[in-house]
Amino acid sequence: MKAQTNLLEQADLSRPVRHFFNKTAKAFGQLHVDRALHLQQINAQTAKLEELNVKKKKKIPVNANELFAGIEKIKEAQEEQRRQIALAKDKDLVAEARQTAEQVMKMQIAQMSFQFSRFDPIE
Repeated sequence: MKAQTNLLEQADLSRPVRHFFNKTAKAFGQLHVDRALHLQQINAQTAKLEELNVKKKKKIPVNANELFAGIEKIKEAQEEQRRQIALAKDKDLVAEARQTAEQVMKMQIAQMSFQFSRFDPIE
């Protein structure tokens, strides 16, 4: 290519010779594009073949009794449920909801809103 550009820079070349060199350069450029496309297609097809050739692992069946029905796990879950129920009974949910509602009613709109600025630093 460099030799060709050096020849084109010479002023004493006739128009048909310059035309021939330009057509040749264009053909070389098209060949480079075609080669790049073909290499890309080959790489994609190779990756696809490798993906298809990967052997699947044989699935091992899971013993449902070991995973889900352990006595210890069931007892732990029941104890956790009893603890959660006891915590819920200790709370007076109605009074707590009323207190929260009263606090919200007393608040002004300005206290409930926050104004952001794009110049505020991010923490």
